[in-house]
Amino acid sequence: MLTANSQFVSKAEQFRFSSNPDGTISLKAEANGRYVAADADSFATLRASRTTIGPAEKFHRVSVADAGRSFKAKVNNRYVVAESGGRASLIANRTVVGLWESFILG
Repeated sequence: MLTANSQFVSKAEQFRFSSNPDGTISLKAEANGRYVAADADSFATLRASRTTIGPAEKFHRVSVADAGRSFKAKVNNRYVVAESGGRASLIANRTVVGLWESFILG
């Protein structure tokens, strides 16, 4: 499960972006070499658990006017959020973008 709980970027917090032919992006975890999936059967909790890219491993990069960056899960069309100040697991369950739905992409 992905949790935004670190103040430093180590291998466990690094992901590679890949552009998909349909205009979506996918995230591959450096730590285990697996793709991040938003599983619809677990309320869209994000996990770096898949070896191939399917619908649950595709995200839309969303342009936001507040200088942050957000992700929208293709599987449920909801925004990814880091609740509890990043202490909870990342989950794609929001319909609008706010502070906790914004990420820094490096």
